[in-house]
Amino acid sequence: MDDERLSLKDIILSLLYAPTGRGKTAEPVSGRTRLVKMVFLFWKELMKYFKNSVALSDKDFEEIFVGWHYGPFSKDVYAAIDFFKDIGFLKAIVDDEFSGNVEWEEYANWQAHFSLPSYEDETERAIPEVFELTEQGISFVESELWSRLSSEQKRILTEFKTRFNGAPLMALVRYVYDSYPEYTKKSKIRRVSS
Repeated sequence: MDDERLSLKDIILSLLYAPTGRGKTAEPVSGRTRLVKMVFLFWKELMKYFKNSVALSDKDFEEIFVGWHYGPFSKDVYAAIDFFKDIGFLKAIVDDEFSGNVEWEEYANWQAHFSLPSYEDETERAIPEVFELTEQGISFVESELWSRLSSEQKRILTEFKTRFNGAPLMALVRYVYDSYPEYTKKSKIRRVSS
């Protein structure tokens, strides 16, 4: 039944909730760019383990993701992040240790081309976000989503989140660029440095 299968929003919540190798659930994810790339990689690399659990087809994901100035982009993932913040499932924490401008250059380009929300105050735009599920978000995932997954799917998500949430952002971007060059044809950064 389709309503029992995972939607794009369910996938995002599951990735945010998945534990890391340390066993802690709901560890924060640093930045929109990282979260978009993680959802993209879920489609490209994990979908084969979730085919019967996900309501979206490859064709659906092809419509969700486009190759843009910084690799794969999805306005739907951005909208889901804002939706979860609005309903209290997700909080955005200021990341004082953020080490690059890729995230904000990427957002500015996407905002201009995809009519994403703009910031009235430029200083607000320059504040990098770390996304963390709230208690309400955790409760929803535990009661409505996590139990739908097999122990093997949970293990796969744990390994995935450990690998990509722990990697430096540029290493993640480099991996995506090297593995999926068809999503970098419009990219402003052809070569991702170490």
